[in-house]
Amino acid sequence: MNNNELIEVIKSLKKEFVYSTTSKIWCVEINDNELNEAIRKAHDEILPTDWIYDKFFHILDDLSDYDINNLSDIENYRDEIIANLIDVANYERISWLSNVYNSEVYISEALHDRDSNDIFDILADGQYYQLSYIFDCVTELLGLKLSQLKLKN
Repeated sequence: MNNNELIEVIKSLKKEFVYSTTSKIWCVEINDNELNEAIRKAHDEILPTDWIYDKFFHILDDLSDYDINNLSDIENYRDEIIANLIDVANYERISWLSNVYNSEVYISEALHDRDSNDIFDILADGQYYQLSYIFDCVTELLGLKLSQLKLKN
């Protein structure tokens, strides 16, 4: 596998995402079953939210900006990509808490790992944990797509 194959897989997956500027929602074309399955997994099998669609797309988008040659290279950029996707404004973090249905799971994890009582730091940590899970779903999908490419060749 070469760098171009991995980047082409990422670009083809990005093309499946559609953002409606009028209704402000994300959609995914139904053409790719593996992508739909990865997104469903990223949602923990619960109701879809635009926050997760948005972050899934932006992980793909950010990965396409890096010089990656294989799946293990992706891990070198995990923390940087995730840190850049954590909501900065406190009202966005509160919105995440109220609109992402399973955010309490990640908040519990953040509370367990953090000594701070600052609610906004805890929310940011919760987002980090959820983004890390979404990142795992993306890399798992990329691995599946690359395996399929190898079988075709």
